[in-house]
Amino acid sequence: MRLLTIAPLLLLSFSSVAEPDYSYCEITGLALGADKEFVGSVAARIVDRQGLTGDSGCQAVWQDAYRTGKRLSTGGQWSQLDTVKWGKLQAFETKVLDSVINGLHLGL
Repeated sequence: MRLLTIAPLLLLSFSSVAEPDYSYCEITGLALGADKEFVGSVAARIVDRQGLTGDSGCQAVWQDAYRTGKRLSTGGQWSQLDTVKWGKLQAFETKVLDSVINGLHLGL
């Protein structure tokens, strides 16, 4: 009887772990919408390696983020959520560019 009580709790905890992380789908959409092709391509490569390229959830997040990136880069109205999303994009862009610079061994 005790096992019957615990089993549903275990299933719930495993199902929440199995949900895909769409954060790079969002970053890809934001970057490409804002015409940041290099950073968008890097993020898209990560999405591909995660196996999410054809995932309908990823595609929905990507499309929404693409529209947001387009709107924000052309001077559209910003919300608090837009600021948070743009901050994620900027943090990723900084990480990518710093990695490239460090890989060049310029001693900076």
